Amino acid sequence: MKATGFILYPREYNTEKNIITGVNACGLLCTVRINADPEAIKAAHSSTAKTVPEASELARTDRKAKTPCFASPDNCKEKPAGVMLIEQASVIDAASREFECKWVSVLRESSDMLKPLIGPGYLEICHHHFDVTELTIDVQDIMTADAEAMDGTITPLDAMERKDSIMKNIMQDRRFWFIAVVMQPLNQLVIKDPTQATKQIIDAIDRNTRKDAYGGVLIRGIKDGKPVPELSFSINNQFQYKRKPARPGPGPGTGQEAINFKAQDLADAIAHAQQIGATLQAVPTMRVNCGPMGNDMFHKQMMSLTYSTSKVLKSYVDMSAHFNTEAEFSKDNKYLASRVAVRLAEIPRGKPGAGNVLCANVHSFSASTNYLSVCMPPAPDQSQQQGGRSNVPLSIATYSC
Repeated sequence: MKATGFILYPREYNTEKNIITGVNACGLLCTVRINADPEAIKAAHSSTAKTVPEASELARTDRKAKTPCFASPDNCKEKPAGVMLIEQASVIDAASREFECKWVSVLRESSDMLKPLIGPGYLEICHHHFDVTELTIDVQDIMTADAEAMDGTITPLDAMERKDSIMKNIMQDRRFWFIAVVMQPLNQLVIKDPTQATKQIIDAIDRNTRKDAYGGVLIRGIKDGKPVPELSFSINNQFQYKRKPARPGPGPGTGQEAINFKAQDLADAIAHAQQIGATLQAVPTMRVNCGPMGNDMFHKQMMSLTYSTSKVLKSYVDMSAHFNTEAEFSKDNKYLASRVAVRLAEIPRGKPGAGNVLCANVHSFSASTNYLSVCMPPAPDQSQQQGGRSNVPLSIATYSC
């Protein structure tokens, strides 16, 4: 059975057997045995900066604990204490919901910490503009490598290594910042009338704007059950630095301010959708900015190993855009969405922006698809909602709810 991941609310730790007992997002009791990768264990033992998930460490509640995740007898989605993501899991016994996993990521340590954002989503990759002249030379070099591989002058592996080197140099010179995006397809709106659509979108953006997120909507066209890329774009709220009469000072923008920039795009999309017989939808989103540490972490992940095997790109960007130096992932609709869990961190008192919330990390734990194709999930089978132990063999996807 294919390995994947799911959210778990720990209720008890067996430190001797390295086992976690808890409930998933559906409230079903699960047992998970941690069997970490030997290489990860070796790395952790050779460096104090690295850790390996162990029930004994997760169970710790003292001040020196490195990776605590508080368990409680009634821990659950509705009343969470610690929250964790079970990763690289495989089924041992589906009927009794017993699993084995290679890794555990803590999303929330205890009840006084911020709740993670969980749902379909992706990591948005942003960067400043670049020197057009230098970029043209880099594009030509990539095309030359592909051509030489085609005519046999160099091997495909040599071409890949050359392109990796070129792309690494390009990306190393750009300043990146990253935004975690969580989509809300269950709350999607059907857009028809411009006036009504404007009000609905403003309400959706304002509803999702708070101290830990900026609201937005993904506008997408759908025809014959397939996305229409030319009808797709985003309307996003963001931090407003300038004073305005309606606002005493810098701070989060409003839905009205966000839509003012895209009012004509929205009207054009509505008209075009009606002309070609497409349905236009607005999918609400919550967007959380990374701070300096998060931006640095994800940038390093982009540069890790070789560019073609970058963890960030493989997880959140379609492969067709990996070596396209001119690609704009949002404009070109190249993002991949999957089930994600966003760990949040609040800026402490005494620091600039104290009280604001940033994205500390994003974990993808399911198969991915183009973000324009994310639709409402099917209703769970009634046999899986009995609350007790089902006799029906279930895949791990069932447990991620």
